[in-house]
Amino acid sequence: MDNSAYDKSATERIFYSVLYEVLAIVLTAPVMALAFNRSVLEMGGLSIIVSTYAMLWNVVFNYFFDKFLQKRNLEKDTKMRVWHGIGFEVGLLILTVPIAALYLGDLKEGFLAEVGLLIFFFPYTIIYSWCYDHIREWVVNKKQAKLSQQSQQKASKKTEIE
Repeated sequence: MDNSAYDKSATERIFYSVLYEVLAIVLTAPVMALAFNRSVLEMGGLSIIVSTYAMLWNVVFNYFFDKFLQKRNLEKDTKMRVWHGIGFEVGLLILTVPIAALYLGDLKEGFLAEVGLLIFFFPYTIIYSWCYDHIREWVVNKKQAKLSQQSQQKASKKTEIE
């Protein structure tokens, strides 16, 4: 993958995050409905709430984690990325288990729902990111080829006129 994979606008980053969450809700709500003998709408509601908290927590956690690294002059190497992931998920569990427990009316169910989501999101994140990056690369390459072709056509028309 080339460096254009890192050249994402704020709009694209928002699109990426919203698509990620919408697909996750569509995938998790029916499974959670079956697992907890609840309606898809009810579990979809919980998924939306947890998703919203996850996005907000992501912003807050990443801000403070980056400040922590910066203050101690640490790099984001593999070890730090593992600690980042652990810290993010533990913090998210602490935030969302009480919410899920209140929503579901039972602490055990709330905890199981959140652990289930945690187990789902690890492979989901890897697969989603891989698919998105490859589809994005294909779209970017196609746009670049079209722009190049248009540029060549303009240059040849300009040569014909002269």
